[in-house]
Amino acid sequence: MGQPMSYALAGGRSVLAVLQRLVPLARRLVGGVRVLAVASAVAIAVLAITALSHGLPSVAGAVLLLLVVAVLAPAPVLLWLFHGALREVLALPEWMRQSPDLAKGHAAELADLVAESRRRAPVEGRHGFIRDSSKAGRLLLETHRDLPGYGSLLRLVSVPFLIAVALAVFAGIFEIGLALTIVTVDVALRLLG
Repeated sequence: MGQPMSYALAGGRSVLAVLQRLVPLARRLVGGVRVLAVASAVAIAVLAITALSHGLPSVAGAVLLLLVVAVLAPAPVLLWLFHGALREVLALPEWMRQSPDLAKGHAAELADLVAESRRRAPVEGRHGFIRDSSKAGRLLLETHRDLPGYGSLLRLVSVPFLIAVALAVFAGIFEIGLALTIVTVDVALRLLG
């Protein structure tokens, strides 16, 4: 066997080992991350609409509102990018199955991965989501190193990106809670006043 072929097979084994752990995690996380990204974006819009419902702000108030929106906006954007990277991971087994060098040496494992990536994910609680996010981040880093040419969003995966995503998860949850609190207080004050 030639040296390039042996490197391809060795790399394929490494990627397969990571994907066997990553695909089930990605499958469980992809929906939750999407919901959190959309809910976070909606929360920002609700906060802005609630602020504007009290009348058009002065120039200083408008600048402050824009600054608040600018500070809150990165969370849903980062979450959406992470969602895209997870979706690329779910498409990776099919892509690898169509890669001739890898398919020759790992056809059965790739077929299992493709089938696994198409199954529905079991629903777990909040603690499972956070634990799975952490595991998926570590496994995404390994996949990124082994397949640097695959996927535009998978290329974003790095330690700083994963730290930013972790912060975005907490920021998104905070934004949703903040929006719910402000809307509840605003409605209560309008009803009482």
